[in-house]
Amino acid sequence: MRIPIDVAAKKHPDYERCVGISLGVVTMLTTDEGHRYGEELGKRQSRLSGWIREQSILYHQNREANPGRKKYYANKQRLEEQLHSYINQELNRFLREEKPAVVYLPRLPQPGAVSRIKKVNYDMSMWQRGYIRERLTLKCREQCVKLAEVPGKGISRECSSCGAQGSRKEGVFFCPQCGYTGDGGENTARNVKKRGIASTPGS
Repeated sequence: MRIPIDVAAKKHPDYERCVGISLGVVTMLTTDEGHRYGEELGKRQSRLSGWIREQSILYHQNREANPGRKKYYANKQRLEEQLHSYINQELNRFLREEKPAVVYLPRLPQPGAVSRIKKVNYDMSMWQRGYIRERLTLKCREQCVKLAEVPGKGISRECSSCGAQGSRKEGVFFCPQCGYTGDGGENTARNVKKRGIASTPGS
C-alpha cells in the first residue's frame, strides 16, 4: 500500500513528548514507559493464519470438486480488513494518549520464517509489521508528529539500565550484569528512545 503524499496535517500544541517504541508479533506496540497498544494483535493474527492454513488443507483435499477460490479470497479480504481496522484503532489510541512530538522506532531487517514448525511460520507470515509501519507513518504525518528511525542492531538484547548484553526469553529481558529484569518490549523501547535522543542534534 502506497502512502499518500498530500495529507492534511493537523498540529496539536499539547503533543510535546518524545516516545520510543518497539513493534512486536504478540503486542503490536510497546512504549518506553511500558504502555501497550494492540495487545490482541497476536491472537487476531493467529486466528487469521489458522483459518488460512485450514482452508489450504481443505482446498488440496478437495481440489477436483472445488469450484473455485472466489469465496475464499472474499472471506480472506474480510478478515484482513477486520485486522487492519483493529490496527488503525490502536494506532489512533497510541497517538491520542501518548501525545508525542517525536516517535522513535528501530530500523530492523525484514523478519524471516525460520521455524521448523509450520504453524509458527504461518503466524510469522501474517505479521502486519509493514502495514503497521505504513499506517503509523501516515498517521504521524497527519498529526504533525515526527517519526524517526534509529539503528536497531542488537537493540533487543541491550540492557536499557546499564548497557550490558542480556538475554530475552518468552518476552522477558534479563541482564546478568546489573540484574535488571523487565518486559522485553519495554526494554527495547527504552533503548530506542536513548538512541534517538543521542542522535538528535543539540541533545
